[in-house]
Amino acid sequence: MSTYLAFLQDYLSQNPESIHQVMILFSDRGTPDGYHNMHGYSGHTFKFVHENGEWVYVQIHVRADGGFKVILSQFDWIPIEHLTFLA
Repeated sequence: MSTYLAFLQDYLSQNPESIHQVMILFSDRGTPDGYHNMHGYSGHTFKFVHENGEWVYVQIHVRADGGFKVILSQFDWIPIEHLTFLA
């Protein structure tokens, strides 16, 4: 196993919160067509404080008004079993 893959596996095993991002990265959603055509969320939780001193934890999720658009890969039309370079 290459050093990079060993590092990645070590990182993911010690940071389970990163699995969500990795699942998106290697999913079939595709590559977003720019920041204006993708959804977003805050990676951290924020503490919002009201004027009266009460507080609440929030996580921000942003949905694109125009929907989620992707750039299609040159390999999208090829069945996955034919992409031998991924094996």
